[in-house]
Amino acid sequence: MAFWCPLPATYAATNWPIRLAAIDSEGKHLAVAGRCGIAHYSLLTRKWKLFGNETQEKDMVVFGGLLWFARAWIVLGCFSIPTETDELRFYPKEPRLSNESMISVPVSGQVCLLENLRNRILTFTSDCRIYIYNVEETGSGGAQKCLLLMWKTLWAPSPPTLRSPTPSHTSTVAILWGTRYASVAAPISPTEQHGSTWWGCRVRWSWSPLL
Repeated sequence: MAFWCPLPATYAATNWPIRLAAIDSEGKHLAVAGRCGIAHYSLLTRKWKLFGNETQEKDMVVFGGLLWFARAWIVLGCFSIPTETDELRFYPKEPRLSNESMISVPVSGQVCLLENLRNRILTFTSDCRIYIYNVEETGSGGAQKCLLLMWKTLWAPSPPTLRSPTPSHTSTVAILWGTRYASVAAPISPTEQHGSTWWGCRVRWSWSPLL
């Protein structure tokens, strides 16, 4: 059985064609990415959520992948036009789409592939790096939550014509967070898991429910 879901004209008019789409594990929410920005749709309420600030929507281009995590997060690889940086972004499902309720993790190159399995997210970047993120969501939900990210970096084999950099497992990636709704705790000390070094940081945030 097919389900027809019309795109909102305000998004399709300037961001067509749609390049990526993802549905959550329960089949209740859909996310799409066009030329710029993202939008997501609830199959229960049949309503779309868009960026309230069109400038924020136009300031990013999604590359490499789009997926749902823990039925509550939209995860994507993107290029940030204002800062000219490649990032992995986490947008919570409940509040309106906004950079004020977003977590951004910088990566070393353009995200080419994005995948997840259970609580792990894997990215492959254009500079032949593989980032493996161990992600845990804690807290009671609602307006107060906590997200714990730990990661390690691997080198993938590069083409013979390219010079392979020296492998490194000790460089850390800082989480960027610039909003009055959030605060970042001190970085977590590196831990050993199955013989590998993981780095991490705990992020806490809150938002006001929409009226």
